Amino acid sequence: MGELTLGSWLFGLGSELDRRRRRASGTGSAAPPPEGRSPAAG
Repeated sequence: MGELTLGSWLFGLGSELDRRRRRASGTGSAAPPPEGRSPAAG
């Protein structure tokens, strides 16, 4: 469980950083959302 929790947390953190980067760059709509390939995001 520890590994899954840690992995999920790290993935969530990375996802948030990517979203902020895309928003700042204005390419959020250009790239597909990482949620599609992340079952633990929902």
